[in-house]
Amino acid sequence: MTTATTIRETGISILLSYLVGVFAVWAIFDSLGAMIVTESGSQGSFIYYVEKYLGTLFGFIGGWIYWAAGVLAMSSEITGISIFTQKWLPSVPIWMLSTIYTLLALGINLIGMNNYGRIESFFAVVKTAALVIFIGVVFYFILGGRVAAHAHFTRTDQWFAHGLPGFLTSLSMMFFTFGGIVATGMASAEVENPRVIPSAFRKIVLLLAVLYLLSLFAILYAIPLTKIVENQSPMITILTLLRIPYADAVLNLIMILAAFSTAIAAMFGVSHILVSLSKREEAPSLLAKINKRGVPFPSLIVTTIFVFLFIVASYFLPGSIYEILTTSAGVVYLFLWGMILYTYLRFRRFQQESANEQGKVWGIPWRFWLAILILTIALVGSVFDYKHLISMLISVGFVLIAGFSYFILIRRKGTRAAEKLR
Repeated sequence: MTTATTIRETGISILLSYLVGVFAVWAIFDSLGAMIVTESGSQGSFIYYVEKYLGTLFGFIGGWIYWAAGVLAMSSEITGISIFTQKWLPSVPIWMLSTIYTLLALGINLIGMNNYGRIESFFAVVKTAALVIFIGVVFYFILGGRVAAHAHFTRTDQWFAHGLPGFLTSLSMMFFTFGGIVATGMASAEVENPRVIPSAFRKIVLLLAVLYLLSLFAILYAIPLTKIVENQSPMITILTLLRIPYADAVLNLIMILAAFSTAIAAMFGVSHILVSLSKREEAPSLLAKINKRGVPFPSLIVTTIFVFLFIVASYFLPGSIYEILTTSAGVVYLFLWGMILYTYLRFRRFQQESANEQGKVWGIPWRFWLAILILTIALVGSVFDYKHLISMLISVGFVLIAGFSYFILIRRKGTRAAEKLR
């Protein structure tokens, strides 16, 4: 669905958008990989590097906007699942379906499970396999002459459907599609052999680039832009038009199951971010509590409450809530990834001063400054559309609240330290 909205905004130039996105994401992965290999033992937290090289203020803000990004992304996933479900239950409102899915995810998390990673990996494989099959089927029809190229590929007005502003506003939503995989990279310092991480990251980026670009090309080649609607995945639209029996229903079910498994794992992961913040004394101590089943009950409830706040918003904005949530998460990711890239540049400066060549990758520093520029352009591009502007204001609000909270926390710590000295 994110792809459908982005195509509607930018047209065929979405291919250029994803090429730009892959370049920036590659730089982000290289940054993380280099720092993890050079300084392993950070217990899976990229905040360790941010705090060490940018200071405690940025470490605090980074931790909290990481949590905010997770909540927004999870809310977006649940909203997307609800919209997919409306294909079969069109009379049930989004807010009601979102409530049901959220309660189910909460119930599964409260039971306590030890194999989230395996379940998520299984559905990731299923989703990837479905995407490969989709690409294969569409190209089979294309090469067999049953699908003809539409004239929009040769029309300049179809490349940039809403001009340069449309292209720029699409960037933040495009970056949202990379959010889950980069989040996995941000927690990858926990692996036993960190030296395999850079190579694994490069393979992930290459796989993403091939799958995304091939699937986008197949979509844009096979159907006119006017057939792509915002409340339906363009892959389902194509399969419906190709009249393959039950293919659209099967794909819809796969997407619902895969997205729901992601939402369950996201709720687990986002709740544990609060636990980590609490242990670092950057959140209330109550949030660090974990019960006998290994469930962080207080953090889980707090996270769920914030998800329900966005569900309430879907009651009032059923037609636009998905785009607002997706763009908000995308904008928060831009802040977070920009922080990672700048942290790496500071890390490299420290390494050079100590004559240490570990953690060096190609294109220093221009590739990373260019990636930061791309993220900045994507952020600025949000102002050209009122929905994206709302999303940017929500995201900036999170950052400002986190920064303000930091100074309150520091003042309290200073007061406590002074009282102890007395």
